[in-house]
Amino acid sequence: GDPMTRIHWKLSGRHEQLMVKDFSLPMSKAVLLLLDLQGRPKPKQVDGLLDSLYSWSCFLLEHQIPHEIEWYDGRQGGFTRTRIIRQDDLNTALSALLSPGWPQRQSLPLTTWGSGWGYAGYAEIICLCTEITQDSMALLGERMAGSRVRILLVQEADKVQKMAPSLIAAPGVNLTVIDPEHMRESLSSLT
Repeated sequence: GDPMTRIHWKLSGRHEQLMVKDFSLPMSKAVLLLLDLQGRPKPKQVDGLLDSLYSWSCFLLEHQIPHEIEWYDGRQGGFTRTRIIRQDDLNTALSALLSPGWPQRQSLPLTTWGSGWGYAGYAEIICLCTEITQDSMALLGERMAGSRVRILLVQEADKVQKMAPSLIAAPGVNLTVIDPEHMRESLSSLT
């Protein structure tokens, strides 16, 4: 079903079967991890967010995928975005994230993402958060159009069941719930 122009003729000749060129998005800005800590999350949720962030970043590093991490830093009064290429970059970013008073510094809701920095050129944007609404998902889908948007909601399963009727993923947005009580199972199903 592939067009004739996508057949790699030289490689097909060597392997004696048709080989198709598979073009991908540029890897320079492949993935962006957004960390959102709005509201008053419980300590388990904060741990879940950080575990998820660390796990995703390590997974991307293992697969040699450069990525960026962004969060709002109230002390600086703006967003901080860090490029992660090596484990040292991740360690530096986590040190900045875990500086004294970090959980209390988050003051902007998820809906402010995409209003300041540019998000064009990212193949995938992964938002890690503890709260989300249908309107927030729709807004993120609009602001980050052109990228695959995945929202990882770190929330206890019983609370999500109460919210379930109002949490239908918006067009262009994939919503995944991560239960802080079952982190390993939740994260392993994603990769």
